[in-house]
Amino acid sequence: MKKIVLTVATMFAIVAGVGFDASAKGVVPPAPVMTGGVGPAVAGSTAVASLPNHARKIIDKLGLDVLSCEHEYDDNTYDVKTASGLELEFYANGDLKEIEAESGTAIGSDMIRDIVPKHMYDKLNEMNIQIVKSIEINENGYKVDYMSMSGFNGAFFNHDGQLVAQYYD
Repeated sequence: MKKIVLTVATMFAIVAGVGFDASAKGVVPPAPVMTGGVGPAVAGSTAVASLPNHARKIIDKLGLDVLSCEHEYDDNTYDVKTASGLELEFYANGDLKEIEAESGTAIGSDMIRDIVPKHMYDKLNEMNIQIVKSIEINENGYKVDYMSMSGFNGAFFNHDGQLVAQYYD
């Protein structure tokens, strides 16, 4: 009886040992399933008060009610969601990077006037653009995405507000 118990125990130890060395046999155990917050931290909630001063001034100037703020650590920007359905992204220095309207909404004319140079605002009105979906600001100037009768279109302006190019979908 002792021999049988010893033999079974030895076989169990061998089988258990194979399980520990499964990767050496070409068998990779499945990754553990974890929920909630697994992975590198790339964003974190932040208070409006911790936004750069210039970003807070823009939010106040536009009269927006902030629902949430996040600091994107990977590119050092701030994402802001508002009660009116707008999303704003700011550079680390507080300059506006992008303003975007959620589906079914548009950026208001008064806000556009407060964001872009006067000459650009006048040109958008001259082009009869009324449904602006987003404005992106970068080192080259402004990219404006808008809706027209033909669908989604866009225009590029330099920092002086001069129209550089247009595209049509």
